[in-house]
Amino acid sequence: MNRDALVIGINRYSYLKDTQNQCGAKHLQLPAQDAEKIAKILETHGNFRVHHLPESLINGKWQIDPKKIVKTEELETDDS
Repeated sequence: MNRDALVIGINRYSYLKDTQNQCGAKHLQLPAQDAEKIAKILETHGNFRVHHLPESLINGKWQIDPKKIVKTEELETDDS
């Protein structure tokens, strides 16, 4: 039996902006990596069909994109 799972890993938020006096963005670094690890476990051991958000084709495989911003509309209407 296959089940569906929506795995969300959000690193970037639209209200977090880079500032000139910082050594980089305020964006998070690990949520997308952690979510992708969870997605792999669900696919491999849990018999889940996993949908990623935000999603991009990375190295020929659909994965959570750590550089994309998720919009509210995507969360409300995800029909994956």
